[in-house]
Amino acid sequence: MTAKLKLLSLCSGLALLGACATNTAAPSPTYASAVKHNISVHAVPPTDAQKQNTFIPADRDRKALAKKRYEADEVEKPTPVNTR
Repeated sequence: MTAKLKLLSLCSGLALLGACATNTAAPSPTYASAVKHNISVHAVPPTDAQKQNTFIPADRDRKALAKKRYEADEVEKPTPVNTR
């Protein structure tokens, strides 16, 4: 390689590396704190009594009817939703 080609390669390589540098600072630690605040406002933590009450009784008749309809292929088809 000639000296000019080596110098050109070196300069272009340094120019490309210089393009990676950034002048913008990193976001502050409070970045997106408004979103976190909105989520925390809309989330309602359950009370201790609600945490302990996890039993939800099943409706046996409804469950049996659903199973019967499924086995007989008589399940109601969902209707399509139109936005127009």
